Amino acid sequence: MERPLLQEHVIPAAGRQWWTWTALAATALVLSCLQLISIHRVGELQSAVAPLTLQLSPATEAVQLSHLKIKGKLLEKPGKYLIGGLTPPVDQGSRANCWLFAIVGVLEDSYRRQGIERGWLSEDMYLYLSRQSLGISIMDICKKHPSGLCPATTSADGSVIAWGNTTNWADEKLLWYLKELGTKALPGSVCPYTVSATGEKVCEGMEAALQTNPLEFKVKRADIFYDIPDMQRALIEKKRALTFSISVLKAEFFFPCTKATAKTYKGCDPEGDQCVPCPLTRAFVGIACCIPQTRAAVTMAGEWYHRPNGKQLVLGGHAINAVGYSDSYTDEWGNKGGLIVRHACTVRNSWKDGLGFAHGATGHGSHSAAWYMREVSEKDEALVCPNPHSPRECVGAKAVLDAKQAHQPLNLTCSDNSNFVASGTVCVKGGTYFLNNLTEWDGDGLFIACFVGDGHPEARAPPLLRGVVCAPPLLLDDLSSIMVPSKLEHINDPDVCGYNFISYATIEKTMSRIGGIAAGDFTVEWSRTSYESQKDFYTPTPRNYSLIAASTRKMPKTRIQAGGLWL
Repeated sequence: MERPLLQEHVIPAAGRQWWTWTALAATALVLSCLQLISIHRVGELQSAVAPLTLQLSPATEAVQLSHLKIKGKLLEKPGKYLIGGLTPPVDQGSRANCWLFAIVGVLEDSYRRQGIERGWLSEDMYLYLSRQSLGISIMDICKKHPSGLCPATTSADGSVIAWGNTTNWADEKLLWYLKELGTKALPGSVCPYTVSATGEKVCEGMEAALQTNPLEFKVKRADIFYDIPDMQRALIEKKRALTFSISVLKAEFFFPCTKATAKTYKGCDPEGDQCVPCPLTRAFVGIACCIPQTRAAVTMAGEWYHRPNGKQLVLGGHAINAVGYSDSYTDEWGNKGGLIVRHACTVRNSWKDGLGFAHGATGHGSHSAAWYMREVSEKDEALVCPNPHSPRECVGAKAVLDAKQAHQPLNLTCSDNSNFVASGTVCVKGGTYFLNNLTEWDGDGLFIACFVGDGHPEARAPPLLRGVVCAPPLLLDDLSSIMVPSKLEHINDPDVCGYNFISYATIEKTMSRIGGIAAGDFTVEWSRTSYESQKDFYTPTPRNYSLIAASTRKMPKTRIQAGGLWL
């Protein structure tokens, strides 16, 4: 007889009792072991928790929640995080070399952090590095060793390719690829920075300084990130700023062109060929003609945005530094969560806070990092970053005391300097006005602003200076070029402000539609003899530390934020 493939094994009753007690004992033993293991793992987890608290001061990394790390893996990220102790931004001028400023920002930051960590540099000091000389060195290296990232030839039509012949329009990844740069960083006192491209190749004393230059660094590692979680992980684990490149977008808006607005909007003719269909929204019901206009997709609150509807066009590119993130901040377009970024050159260049047409916008604004971290109130933020040119920050004539206390503009002067609004159709140039109301018109960026003219009621006063005058639907950017504060009593504090916010949704939408977004983390190692305090350390080559001494500066004293108040 064949044996069955599977034969049932029957255990006698007495044997079954013995097996039952044995199984119960084994189960109890296993559970005891698991409990001991769990207690041990909890101890490991507790020891891995790195609690950090928010204090916006130099050399301080800010984080609101603890994060758990096991073997380098991020198990739980904090809801918001901020890098502190960043070196001050510098004036870029009219040159298109933001990438160079992002590189030097990384070098300055790494020099300072390493020096403090090893006791070679005082915590309240930093070394100002030369943008001018490093740009020249990069051009020279590109000419000697052309590559895809830095060609030094001309294109077929004879136009100059930027990277080998000028510092305009390059890539911050050159910091990794150009190994010769390790001995080319010079202190900022070697020569002045020229704010225009005309003198970008001039740096007297540069060659002599390089002969005895103590500064030497190596880029030991470069990591490029294209995904938001990877950027967040790098900020938390590396505790240093990232380079961040992004396409600058411009958004398309539609303005209602009617007989009533034809005198105000330049190029508006309800019967003309420039008309396009209006959006199918309630605000445009009954309006047959609209005229399209594009504006830079950056609000006067420093928020980079995208619009769900309408065209997103590329205006250019920009290199900045990602210094943190907030999952709770919501921008005025309803996008929640995003990166906190800072321009490496935001103080007085074309991205400066205030008025001045650049990058498709007539005005720019910013906030403190604490604002995007949801750590200060609106009134407290206005004490340091009032953004006085934004119409949102203006107050009515009856709020004189509130305006003074909150650092908000009260009296407005008609500058009548819009590129889109016809002169003399909204206000009398030079006239004094007060904001009466600011009303959202279409829910898509257009506002109606009404002002009270400070004129005389007599007939001799111009009509636009008597009573209430209202502008047609306009963007806040346009309004800021029509009405300006009569007196700038308070401006943004450059040591505290200068931060922008880019929502996760905007980053993802830009990446999917256009691309061109990447963050870079560079591991930079400076030699010991790069620090003046270590000048007596043995070196076979004579080194001159006078330029380092002249370029070592005090870190600006920023205001400490604690408990939602500026101290």
